[in-house]
Amino acid sequence: MNCIRRILGFMLMMPILAVAQPEQEEAVKEHLFAINGYGKIATIREADGWKTTNPHLLVGVGYFIQNGWLVFGEGEMNDEFCITQLYVQKAFSERVNIRLGKMTIPLGMANLYASPTDHFSVFLPEGEETVLPTESNRTGLSFSGEASSWHYELQYMLYQDTSAVVAHFGKEIGETFGMAASGYFDGKFIASADVHFDTEAVAVRAIGTYSQRNEAWHTGIEAGYNILHLSEKISQKLFLFSRHDYTRAEAKDQIFTIGLNYQPLSEICIKAEYARKIEAEENRFAIGVGFSF
Repeated sequence: MNCIRRILGFMLMMPILAVAQPEQEEAVKEHLFAINGYGKIATIREADGWKTTNPHLLVGVGYFIQNGWLVFGEGEMNDEFCITQLYVQKAFSERVNIRLGKMTIPLGMANLYASPTDHFSVFLPEGEETVLPTESNRTGLSFSGEASSWHYELQYMLYQDTSAVVAHFGKEIGETFGMAASGYFDGKFIASADVHFDTEAVAVRAIGTYSQRNEAWHTGIEAGYNILHLSEKISQKLFLFSRHDYTRAEAKDQIFTIGLNYQPLSEICIKAEYARKIEAEENRFAIGVGFSF
């Protein structure tokens, strides 16, 4: 939600308005196409040798019409193509937006921080698959907005013969720290909370999710140190990072990961990591590249 609003609304709209002639400004404000998304691919070495994952590409296109109306569509290509989001939104103010259509449930790292530039590790946590709803993009009604440093989203979602209520609240403290909490209820509940701390030198992200339906929970934390931050002449970033994931369902599973995350630009990341699955006693090497736009 925040990514779409900030990238589409600010990064793309403002530069166009800045170069528009006065008589053109009103038309630009009323009619504007914008695009965002990400892509990633990885190569893994496990016990049976090297293999390459399927390329993963997600592209969203928004059309700002007039009087606060937005039409947004998003498609994802992994094993096959699917429409992940398709909705109409009306913005009454910064505090109140109403959205109707298919959209993403703001729950878990796989939904909130799926872009490869939003996490250090090559892969999103495997354990979240047992905790999150089976379908993370559903059709329904959403209310969202921002007030001061707070943001929120309330959803009423439909899926097959069931319905669910979703709530997400977050707060940004300054430019470096943020925290959020989400809840999902369809007769049984799922709860999730996350925090992040980001500076030029250090980045720390943590998330925890519990599912009453599956009696399962997952926690993940990653921390990185930018070893290039001391040089004022180098704008690139090279993070040395570590990550720990713990999942408890019918059995427990732990994964320790260490690696490097190189960012020549803020929109591009090149990743290399070594991961150890403790209970399974398996090792994994992975190299990946990702980008966002």
